[in-house]
Amino acid sequence: MLKALRFSCQRPTRRASQRDEKAILEWKRKRWPMLKKARREWRTIPLKQQWVRNIPQSAMHLTSK
Repeated sequence: MLKALRFSCQRPTRRASQRDEKAILEWKRKRWPMLKKARREWRTIPLKQQWVRNIPQSAMHLTSK
């Protein structure tokens, strides 16, 4: 029936209810360009301490000190 009416089956985008739009914009403006540039240049980026806390202990050997 949807095709007969030229509609498509669409689903809403899943988003967290605690989504922080300000933090997302800040990340896109500052952090993403730095990550993108580093990837192009094949270099590593030091992790901030707050990000390191969220990494499981089993993966800590992969982080820079």
